[in-house]
Amino acid sequence: MLTSTVIRLRASASGMLPRAMGEYGHAAFLSLIGAVAPDLARALHDGRTRHPYTVSPLFGGKGTKNGILVRPGHAYWVRFTIIDPRLYEVFTRYFAETTSPDLEMTLGGIAFSVEELTSVRGAHPWSGYSTFEELFATAAQEPVVGLQFWTLTAFSLGSTDHGGPRYAILPEPALVFDGLLDRWNRFAPQPLGERQEWRRWVSEHVMVRGFTLRSDVWAFRRHLQVGFVGDCFYEVKGQWPQETRQLNALAAFSFYAGVGMKTTMGMGQCRPWRR
Repeated sequence: MLTSTVIRLRASASGMLPRAMGEYGHAAFLSLIGAVAPDLARALHDGRTRHPYTVSPLFGGKGTKNGILVRPGHAYWVRFTIIDPRLYEVFTRYFAETTSPDLEMTLGGIAFSVEELTSVRGAHPWSGYSTFEELFATAAQEPVVGLQFWTLTAFSLGSTDHGGPRYAILPEPALVFDGLLDRWNRFAPQPLGERQEWRRWVSEHVMVRGFTLRSDVWAFRRHLQVGFVGDCFYEVKGQWPQETRQLNALAAFSFYAGVGMKTTMGMGQCRPWRR
């Protein structure tokens, strides 16, 4: 099961959260999992493996140059996606077993009351559920695929010769769809294909058709992160029905998997382009 759960919150206090508050959302998610399965939470905290979930920033607040202004009594929401059914079972068990009538979530020291959770399709623009099998079975063979990069997105390219991090800050086809295939193959019952062959095909036959993008910067606690947000459209050149269907399936998968780096800290929130 692939799930995108939107949690509607109401602030109990005032305060200011940074735009890159996904770090606090990540901490809240691990705390939630740890209340039910401490060993699993510790394993998820280990940054050496690809995580089967994403965490969004806080939405609904008034943005300022200093961050997100939170006001008591105002409504907000966050989003958690999960692509591992075992983790989703633990996630839902937390809310099912919580006996307190006043369930709260704390983000950056600010308390929020939990008003509603939904993973229902159509209940919220960013909620939904599916399966790997359904995504592939319903994938179209449209040669033009669009993606909306909703939050700051970038790609890790390893380290420089001097040990510093290297980033790509443009949604090049090979970076976007190679990363999605990697996440699909790690967690799906059946892999979609061999990664090197797929990357080679994307590099040779998929091009950027158009985009509406802008650069942006988030201030994490220890560093500044440059990236991009906006829409980008990709086009398959030539007649490649099976590969084109796979590209469409991966575009749909981006809704649950996120794109690029630090998807557990608010970055890379993505979905297929919609009018």
